[in-house]
Amino acid sequence: MNQIVVFAGPTLSEADVRRHAPEATVLSPAAHGDVLRAALTRPGAIGIIDGVFDRVPAIWHKEVLWALSNGVAVYGAASMGALRARELSVFGMRGVGRIYEAYASDELEDDDEVAVLHADADDDFRCLSDAMVDIRITIERAREAGVVSAQDADQIIAVAKARHYTDRRLRDLTRAHDGLHAWVREHHRSQKSLDAIEMIQRIVRDLTEAQTEVRPTWALQHTQYWDAAYRKVLTESGAASGHSVQAVSDLDDVGHLLDESRLDPSGYRRVEERALLTLLASSEAQRSGVERSQRLLDTATAEALHAEGVSSHDQLTAWLEDRQMAEADLHWIRRRWLELRFARRNFEIALPSAVIRELTLTGELSGLRERAEHKRVALSLESDSGDAPESGALVDWYFRDVISETLPSNLDVWSKQHGWRDLPDLLRALGREWAFQQSMAGSEVGLRPPIAADRPADSEESRATPTKH
Repeated sequence: MNQIVVFAGPTLSEADVRRHAPEATVLSPAAHGDVLRAALTRPGAIGIIDGVFDRVPAIWHKEVLWALSNGVAVYGAASMGALRARELSVFGMRGVGRIYEAYASDELEDDDEVAVLHADADDDFRCLSDAMVDIRITIERAREAGVVSAQDADQIIAVAKARHYTDRRLRDLTRAHDGLHAWVREHHRSQKSLDAIEMIQRIVRDLTEAQTEVRPTWALQHTQYWDAAYRKVLTESGAASGHSVQAVSDLDDVGHLLDESRLDPSGYRRVEERALLTLLASSEAQRSGVERSQRLLDTATAEALHAEGVSSHDQLTAWLEDRQMAEADLHWIRRRWLELRFARRNFEIALPSAVIRELTLTGELSGLRERAEHKRVALSLESDSGDAPESGALVDWYFRDVISETLPSNLDVWSKQHGWRDLPDLLRALGREWAFQQSMAGSEVGLRPPIAADRPADSEESRATPTKH
């Protein structure tokens, strides 16, 4: 099962959480930055029960939104989790339990309804006061049981509400009512605890049934305050990036993995540059607001898998297994492709010049310039023989004899993925390339196709002529 991260403290102990989710990672009540820090590890789900707020900055709404925008399911219940779920349910955060429902329906409004005074971690966050919401529900149950009159119940609740949350104790409020005091000792149940358990059980069930996928249709808007907080969390956590496909387990030392990669300097440089491109594209997409409609998400998934040569479910299963990934990681792949697509479109005008600069830097430009000039001259001397192959034969020739690749199932998508404006643009270039190679057949010039530099230009393979369909 995918990793579950739960923030709990006074409402449930770590042992309570593990009784329902044995493999869960249980963290202290969440403070500002903690949800973001947890989301960076790409868990299967995050469950927020308790959070700090008084003398320590509370969870930012934006860190929950960041988690959701990156495909991490976030649940909330009982305490701080119920508050944030009420505020963020429209964005995809999942609220669970009676207390959340009371906030969502505006039956409850005040944050202090769930606040308690509690001990620190050394004393297992032991509760030192009772939550107003638990007092309300307990007294209401006592009234329904006939233990206390409606008038006395209302008075007890009014007295409790008038007190500061740190001074609300059910035993003190019921001390003057002997029958009620004894009933509470025997029948008191914390609704907060019940809701928290319900949330954990829901997370486990959703993960088991693969119901945790998040598909946001909105874009996270960046501000200088958010960017500063994000960088601070990254620095403090030592995270290499905010987009790891899966968490690094206790047995996997990311430093050692990077050591192995860096021992191949050129290979590492290529991977690092791709990672940097992905991060920059993601940042640009999130700043500008990339569209995330279902149609675009489905298209991005198809394009991303097609680019990897995956065209069937069996191929997808094998491809994921080969990379030690799960189907849940398809969200990350989809989002990455969508953001790269967005960045490519945004920089469509500037991209050609940038590619030329990169080709200059790699030393490839001079050879390409020479070949382009030879092609221009050769084609200007050719008369139109009317013998150009049909598009299907031209495409077959290119994939079979020039680049030795399998013909893609969607040539229009492939052409856009590989720098062409559209399919007609690709066919135009292929027609010129075929005519050029025909004109060079038997020539002593012997220029190689740039995409088949390892083949002799005068080989039978490079001179192959497509047949018409």
